[in-house]
Amino acid sequence: PGDDRRKQNEAVTKQIEAAWSGLPGKWPLAVEPPAVPIDDAKRAMAVAARFDAWNREESEKAIEWQVARPIATKTTMPHLVVRSDGSILGSGDITKSDVYEIELAASEKPVRAIRLEVLPDESLPRHGPGLCWYEGPKGDFFLSEFEVTAAGSRVEIAKATDSFSGQAFAGGKGSAAATIDGEMSSGWTTNGDQGRPHAAVYQFAEPVPAGTPLLIAMRFERHYACPLGCFRLSVTDEENAEARGHVAPVEAALVKPASARSDGERASIFRGFLAVAPELAEPVKHIRGLEASLCAGPSSLVLKERPADNPRKTFRRHRGEFTQPREEVKPAVPAFLPQLPADEKANRLALARWLVSPDNPLTARVAVNRQWQAFFGRGIVATLDDFGYQGDPPSHPELLDWLALTFVEPAGVGDGMGWSMKNLHRLIVTSATYRQDSVATPAMVERDPKNVLLARGPRVRLEAEVIRDSMLEAAGLLSKKMYGPGVRPPQPEGVTEVAYGSPKWNSSGGEDRHRRSIYTYQKRTAPFAFTTTFDGPTGEACIPRRDVSNSPLQALTLLNDPMFVEVSRALGKATMASGSDDASRLRDLGLRMLSREFDADEAAALSRYLTMQRTRLASDELDAGKLAGGDGPDAVERAAWTLVARAVMNLDESVVKR
Repeated sequence: PGDDRRKQNEAVTKQIEAAWSGLPGKWPLAVEPPAVPIDDAKRAMAVAARFDAWNREESEKAIEWQVARPIATKTTMPHLVVRSDGSILGSGDITKSDVYEIELAASEKPVRAIRLEVLPDESLPRHGPGLCWYEGPKGDFFLSEFEVTAAGSRVEIAKATDSFSGQAFAGGKGSAAATIDGEMSSGWTTNGDQGRPHAAVYQFAEPVPAGTPLLIAMRFERHYACPLGCFRLSVTDEENAEARGHVAPVEAALVKPASARSDGERASIFRGFLAVAPELAEPVKHIRGLEASLCAGPSSLVLKERPADNPRKTFRRHRGEFTQPREEVKPAVPAFLPQLPADEKANRLALARWLVSPDNPLTARVAVNRQWQAFFGRGIVATLDDFGYQGDPPSHPELLDWLALTFVEPAGVGDGMGWSMKNLHRLIVTSATYRQDSVATPAMVERDPKNVLLARGPRVRLEAEVIRDSMLEAAGLLSKKMYGPGVRPPQPEGVTEVAYGSPKWNSSGGEDRHRRSIYTYQKRTAPFAFTTTFDGPTGEACIPRRDVSNSPLQALTLLNDPMFVEVSRALGKATMASGSDDASRLRDLGLRMLSREFDADEAAALSRYLTMQRTRLASDELDAGKLAGGDGPDAVERAAWTLVARAVMNLDESVVKR
């Protein structure tokens, strides 16, 4: 986790320890009239008396367990690793019907019962103990059947108990007893208490003789993938073994005589008593909530390298049919490109190094070409997604090679940028080529209509997100806030109602209303209307570059979309506040929207337009309050400048880089 999350976890951990330490002080005592103060000594005596009775009872019933270390494991798909403490950690691919087969070494004593501990682990979703992460509850598992075989014969299980029965389905609990009923639809889960250890104990009808290996089969079947992620098996030769809710270290300590217990064992037994005492149920519930918060940190999509002894095999699927795997395909790169180093294992790390290797010029060429296209509207290679024989040849091959080499060269070596996009952007926008005027003579247009030869500056329609953000910035509305969930800027009603379930688009308020477009919530089946109008992708497919269209709907959007009506009002208000006369206000409006002042003809045209709108508003031909977003003594003036701002927002120069 990041530093903030780490500090938060440390603070919560301290809180948890303080809460456990303070539990004895919360022990309730009955006070008979007349009421008298209860001192700490009386409370301590009450706790000690109750603990002594509990300790004696639990010590008498405690069972000595022997961890059974597996000698072999087999699964349908998941990968199991046996760790030094005898626990088994699962990972890899999981399905909706998985089977674990665990072979245990022969015990020196008869085996009357077997204990299955389900354990938390930081590598598991919500710390486990299950591998479930999709469709079902994260960190859950569902054990449908637990079977034991000895000497080729099925061992009859007389009784199954568990320390916690989680919510298995609507209106039902999952229990260990349901794992021996022969029904795959029932089973055991600890859902609702993820991140904590629990146990199930299976008592045999007849003891398995000493020296007999055991084969354990665990079946996990549900409408979602739900096998165990971390667990441990133990055996005992004692009778009447049951799951009594103790974690393994506490039960092991309870077996020992009181005089033989260490200070740490005595402390763990005492904490185990406090955790189950009915008198402390409420404060313990609060502690459990704090402990659960440590397992519910922020999530992120990541890739995790598979264990070295469990590589995924890849096959060519005949004619694309997933049910027809043919020859195995080994990791490699196309033969016509520089090859992976012979002395490295062909994995993701080797591929990453190969991608940015100086011996592989393709990556740098593609990268600089895409940046060039973003600034000029056309790449040096026009086909951004195809540098092969069917793609277009580069218009300036020497320029492409020089940019690629400079881009990857280490910083401080010549003009090297060290793969810095910021430095590449600075180089492009400060170049004489980019800073040329985009005005073209008829001769230029006739000779080079697409400006392939770069005899003039780029004239490119801005992308949808840039148009919105630049106008928000010009109006003084753009929020620079970073990170967080998606937001919903205003848009016309009914856009999202075409999607399944007719969801409403409830526009965000406050600062979230005007956050950068990168934070706009995306619904694939009903994309943000403005972005689609200005050729933004829907998200249904990855595209190397966007098409650019010019339609009346784009002008109507800038005029009438609720989002841009808000922007025009704010822009008009900011323009009014910038000066005391029309000329200074128009000068400010030009600088805000176009980064330049209007020339004499433009200023005169806008002045005439402003005068005309004032006349129409004063005569009530137009509704000043509606246009200005509210009535008031200056409603006419605010409405007039709103209309002027809206007109400037629709200028070609406002949406086109030139």
